[in-house]
Amino acid sequence: MKIITTIASIFLLIFSWCWVDLKVGHKRYLKQATNIKYPPRNSEMTVFTSGKILFADFMKEVRQAQDSIHILFYIVKNDKFSKDFLKLLQSKAEEGVEVRLLVDWIGSKKMPRETIQELTKSGVHFSFSFKPKLPFLFYTIQKEITVRSR
Repeated sequence: MKIITTIASIFLLIFSWCWVDLKVGHKRYLKQATNIKYPPRNSEMTVFTSGKILFADFMKEVRQAQDSIHILFYIVKNDKFSKDFLKLLQSKAEEGVEVRLLVDWIGSKKMPRETIQELTKSGVHFSFSFKPKLPFLFYTIQKEITVRSR
């Protein structure tokens, strides 16, 4: 019976910590957040029903970029597509195109450190989004990404 009580207490403690972490972290974030007014923009939208067509078009668009490339990806691995994509970003940065790459910290943990170093050396501005940190560990993992213009 003592073991069950101990396990239940530990579970309750962890659950309470997560709940307080999320609530207090969110309140602290809202105090620091600012409303940014963006100008109205005109844009076009294309719906892709095939991943193969989507990524072919995506790579074509990146190749055609002449001024800047700003990309947010959740998952970048060490697979063929990711390697081709990152090499393309490197070459665009070396051509003088401003390249910014933001990747999810959890979804892109399999990116080799050497690859990140090669990207930054070639001029790509690389960053992970919201690495988990104390005291609000669980909140920072769940935090919404807010992109602010510089």
